[in-house]
Amino acid sequence: MGTVNIVPQVLLCILFPLVFVVPPAGMYLYYIVTKRLKDKHPNQWHSLGSPGLIRNNSIGNSCSTLWFLWRKKFLQLDDPLLVKRCNMFVILLRVWMVIFTLIVISFIWSVVLEKLK
Repeated sequence: MGTVNIVPQVLLCILFPLVFVVPPAGMYLYYIVTKRLKDKHPNQWHSLGSPGLIRNNSIGNSCSTLWFLWRKKFLQLDDPLLVKRCNMFVILLRVWMVIFTLIVISFIWSVVLEKLK
């Protein structure tokens, strides 16, 4: 039972610093993707609601942009640089979902173990 008690704390110690690295990297990639869409594919950018990192950033714009990225609709634009950046963003988003899920599980695990003592 001793190693089971330490696992959530070790996971939290490993994963928690990533909270300060992954989201800023994601924001930077989001900025690059939306800027590329605005500069090279203005029709698509307008159809997504003219998304940006800070300006004109609403829930609707963010959701439509994330849906556009998640469904890989950017492949239709035939822009190799945009495809590369969008794929990087989608991978980072998936990594973030895994990290966040593991942090929540580790936190709940440590709280449950503390209650069982």
